[in-house]
Amino acid sequence: MIGGVIKENRVRKGWTQEQLAEKLRVTKATVSKWELSQSMPDIGMLPRIGDVFGISMDELLEYRTKNKEPEKITYRATLPESTFRFDEVYRRTVQTHGKVSILNFGPLNLQQNGSCDGWNLNVNTDFDDPEILELIQALTLEDEYHDIMEYHASEGISTACWHLWVTRDEIIRFQPGDKSGIKKATQRLIEKGILTEEDLY
Repeated sequence: MIGGVIKENRVRKGWTQEQLAEKLRVTKATVSKWELSQSMPDIGMLPRIGDVFGISMDELLEYRTKNKEPEKITYRATLPESTFRFDEVYRRTVQTHGKVSILNFGPLNLQQNGSCDGWNLNVNTDFDDPEILELIQALTLEDEYHDIMEYHASEGISTACWHLWVTRDEIIRFQPGDKSGIKKATQRLIEKGILTEEDLY
């Protein structure tokens, strides 16, 4: 991935992550995440990275061309705490999804008495995996929904981002900032009795 290119050229220049971060006007943590493939630069950042390293875009992207990878899908959400019912999603995901490259699914703000504010979901897969969403649907109550963010990336470049409003029997998909999509999704949840008319405004 492109993180490998960034690290390789940074080491070649003899720079620390902090020095590279200063040159790119980002944080050291951002550079670290790029190199660990925990996140990726925005497409607008690529020319600046090429300029800093003194390499062409072709050279910067050569690694990705030789090591073409499948599209990655990342699901992120905060799910409500309810008797740890989402622990089953975590268990089954770990057992059945060997291609999951990053899995962070655990209690949010866990207290000593075992309670928590919710479940933090961050699943990064090498393929579109509706089964993860189906597992969440099966554990969703009739009167609730979950707003899950779905991020798509191809060869280190972000390609799409979606809101998924997941109910017990339906997944409503719309893009962030799509006012029409948000209104239609809200109306659909009103029809299901999950939201009220006041939520339209």
